[in-house]
Amino acid sequence: MSRNGHRLTIDQFLEQDRRTMEEICEAVQIGEENAPALCDEGCDVEPDGVCPHGCPSILRAAGMMNPNPAPPDDERYRPLSIARVLGSRVQFPHS
Repeated sequence: MSRNGHRLTIDQFLEQDRRTMEEICEAVQIGEENAPALCDEGCDVEPDGVCPHGCPSILRAAGMMNPNPAPPDDERYRPLSIARVLGSRVQFPHS
């Protein structure tokens, strides 16, 4: 554990949860679930959130949620996103 007595590493969480990062991304993006926090208390949070114990969501800790995104025309910025993890299997509804 880290300095925060409740925080798990991503590897520790995935081992305990028994899901892959892809399965978690699918549950959050497609299943509209909250994201699990890297917390030994089992907290769920918004994908870009932090639990009451100070532990970030697994997506935030993995760098998939950027609170300060770059302008859309900045080609140098290519964050790891849920869509990139899931690839072409994600079908987004058209407005």
